[in-house]
Order: sequence, then C-alpha cells, then structure tokens
Amino acid sequence: MQLKGAVGLLSATFFIWGLPRTGSTLLFNLLACDPSCRAPLATNLFYPVQPVARSDTTEQAQRIIEVGNFSEIFRSVGLSDYERQLLAGYPRCAHEEDLFLFYHVGINLFNTLLTSRDNAELLEWLFDDTNKNFAYEYHKTFLQMLNDVDTPRSHWLLKSPIHMFFLDTLLRHYPSASFIMTHRRLNEVLPSYACFGIVLSRPYLDSNKTDPMTNIHTVVQRYMRLLDIRISRLIKFRRTHEHIPVFDVVYGDLMA
Repeated sequence: MQLKGAVGLLSATFFIWGLPRTGSTLLFNLLACDPSCRAPLATNLFYPVQPVARSDTTEQAQRIIEVGNFSEIFRSVGLSDYERQLLAGYPRCAHEEDLFLFYHVGINLFNTLLTSRDNAELLEWLFDDTNKNFAYEYHKTFLQMLNDVDTPRSHWLLKSPIHMFFLDTLLRHYPSASFIMTHRRLNEVLPSYACFGIVLSRPYLDSNKTDPMTNIHTVVQRYMRLLDIRISRLIKFRRTHEHIPVFDVVYGDLMA
C-alpha cells in the first residue's frame, strides 16, 4: 500500500446538532438526499478500511450485506426483540451519524451504564470538554480520508448529538464549519428521550432483579443527567459565540 504524500483540502462541512429527539435524524436524512453533498454511509463507519467511493457499486453492495449481518448477531444472542424496538425509534438508514467515529476512540456513552452509581470517574472523563482534542483530530483525519477517496461536489453533512458535549473543541477543529440546530419543546423531548433511553439500555439491565423499576429509574436518572449537561454546554456555547451564525430549525416547522 502506498501512502499519499499530500492530501486535498477538506470540503465545506455542515454539522447538525441539537438535543436528542428533536428531529435531527430526520433533518439529516432529508438533507443527505442532496446529490451535491455527502453524508457518511453506514458502510463507511462500520467497515472503513479500505475506504471506497460511492461509485464502486460492487464493493458497496458487499459492505451493505455485511452491515445487514448485524441482525444475525442480535438474533444469535437472543436480542431480536431488542433490535425491533430499537429500529422502531431509530430506523436503519443508508446514511449514519458520525457518532460512531467517537466509538473508534473510546468515547461511548453506553459505557456509563456499566458503572456503579457512586463511580464518577468515567463520567468525569467522558464529559471533560478540555481533553477531547484527540477525538476531533481522529474525526477530522477520518473525514479527510473519506474526502480524498470520494469528494462531494459541495459539502459534507454530519450529525451527532454527542457534539453538544464538546462544541468548543468542535469549533477549534472545524473553524469554518456551518451549524444547524434542531429545537423541540422540552415537555416533548423529555418523555421521548427517557423512553428511547430505556430501549437503548435494555441489554445492559439486570434482568434478574425482582424490581424492574429500579433498573428503569437508574437509566432515566442517568439519561436526564446527560441531557442536563448537553443543555448547559449549549447555552454556554451560544452565549459565548454569539457572532457565530447557527441556522435554527424548529421541530414543528420540520414536521409541517
């Protein structure tokens, strides 16, 4: 394999972020239909090596089959019902959010469900917004790799709620990026987020407990904490960077 001696300029980048359950996934998939832009495919994120262009239909078809094999994995470990419930709230699409790039470097919010209530060390590290340069350096390197193989005509479209934890770091690594933020009433976000969090967390719960409500209470409590951190970071960022334009999209307008 030959290493490239130089890389091209990274295309313009658009980031969609907002609280979970505010329509960001719907907006992401709608905007990804623009043939001039490029959003990461699930095949890019789950099978990144060697990167292939979208025009390589033979290799893309093979990788789509491999992504589809995840259903077999769920079935083999007795999680078919879990997969159905998960897909009901988050359908599987061709394009996927760049959240999975953070998994590559060890930033996985699901790991917080594996710690005890009194263990704050992992949470403090995960949400420390002063030490995540390594994650965004990897993020940009990965995006550059995809860009060099298959450059969009106009721009990249990226989306992940995890960016809200590290907005200042995101801005340092993508200073010319454009931002789109989705909004929804909190009294609609909270119950939707809690229900979806319970579904997402089901494989991590102790099914042997005689009181299943203890599991649910723990999950909801932790997810609400994540939401509270996101809101605090968002308010701080927008107040500190009032000069940075953000295109705001209201859930009601998106669904109209």
